[in-house]
Amino acid sequence: MRIGLFTDFYLEDNFIAHSVRLVRRIYEKAGHKVYVFTAANRQKARANKEEGVFTFTSAHFKQYPQFRLSLSPFLSAKKIVSGLNIDAIHNFAVATMGLAAATCARDLEIPSVATVTSVLHLSEGKGEGKLAHLFKDMAVKYARWFYAFFDEVAFPTSFAKEAMKDVIKGSSSSSIVPLPIQEPALENAKPKYIGYVGSSKKASELDILLSRKDSIANRFGKEVKVFSINGNSSYADVKEAEKLPFAERISAYRKLQLFVDVPSYEAFPFPTLEYMFAGNPVVAAEHSPSSEFVGELDKALLYKDGSTLMDALAYGLEHRKELKEKAKELASTYNERVEGLYLSLLDKLGSKS
Repeated sequence: MRIGLFTDFYLEDNFIAHSVRLVRRIYEKAGHKVYVFTAANRQKARANKEEGVFTFTSAHFKQYPQFRLSLSPFLSAKKIVSGLNIDAIHNFAVATMGLAAATCARDLEIPSVATVTSVLHLSEGKGEGKLAHLFKDMAVKYARWFYAFFDEVAFPTSFAKEAMKDVIKGSSSSSIVPLPIQEPALENAKPKYIGYVGSSKKASELDILLSRKDSIANRFGKEVKVFSINGNSSYADVKEAEKLPFAERISAYRKLQLFVDVPSYEAFPFPTLEYMFAGNPVVAAEHSPSSEFVGELDKALLYKDGSTLMDALAYGLEHRKELKEKAKELASTYNERVEGLYLSLLDKLGSKS
């Protein structure tokens, strides 16, 4: 099959770009021809020499750094897709590249699937003010309209599927297909902190951890550290966060003896799984994108509130050695399982041709 992958990020150095590159490898390994349609700034677009990658000039969306706004990709993308005789479209984009994928799928009658990479209505709908309700309502209406263009919708986590059940029509029968991840090497690590690495935007999201810094220090003798991955969010009001480039997140992982995943509204917990699949225990909220993966490691690592967080931390530290071994076992089969799910998804699209 000839497959068109649509994504807001591919040439950049960030989580979703890394994951889409791995999806491309999965499809190519199975003998398919893959073409990538992606947004890019002018400099990266000019520098792109990768075969089969088509770039569309885009602008940075300051309020939502997880998206890029391409400049009118619809007609040019459709012309390219038609000329390549694309058999199936797999979309990972939410902004204008996603709309280009939807337009191609509809107008050219190409079987298509969209992987949900954002649950924007949750992150924008926090709070009780009129503005929060307005953003949530707009996000819900957009998602409901946007995902209706695709034949199939896939969710990377059960959390994302549950979050979108009242937004995307027919999503109850949709597949859960986790995103592939890179497993970072953490050799020669000297972990000594309890902390978090990621892209929470607000201090309130980290309050359950930061408000217990003294309690954690007194009970476990460990300092709490929070690392902000620049480019994923502004971290404008998280004064305690140590900012670092995306490429240096590995150095932050190496410093943590225990990773605490705070409640968040991401569709997929990239930092959590990178850390865990490098062979490390993670503590996570019961209602979070990470819970299904951390629960597979050990349900005692899940917490409901502040008091149960302290119990989960105690368990993670006490059983760290055996948890590390189990995390390595889970990591050894994760991408293989994910590969099978992606190929099954592609088979389902093939049956619609």
